[in-house]
Amino acid sequence: MQRIKGKIIATYNFPDATLVNLSCPRCGGEFTLYIEAWDEPYLKDIIFKLHPELKDRIGDKLIAQINDRVFPEYLKI
Repeated sequence: MQRIKGKIIATYNFPDATLVNLSCPRCGGEFTLYIEAWDEPYLKDIIFKLHPELKDRIGDKLIAQINDRVFPEYLKI
């Protein structure tokens, strides 16, 4: 048993995730890798729609707090 590096068939970038369609060069099977992530401008745009009063006061600390709440498995315990 050994791990085989998949061949990338296609990559689909969305504002809040990326999908990578892969195939196994050995058996020809296909699978999709889902990567949950977003870029900072997308996140800020969503925040400003909900809380326009934060437009001049959002910083790295608030972005980090939001990421911690959305991805709770990465919280520091």
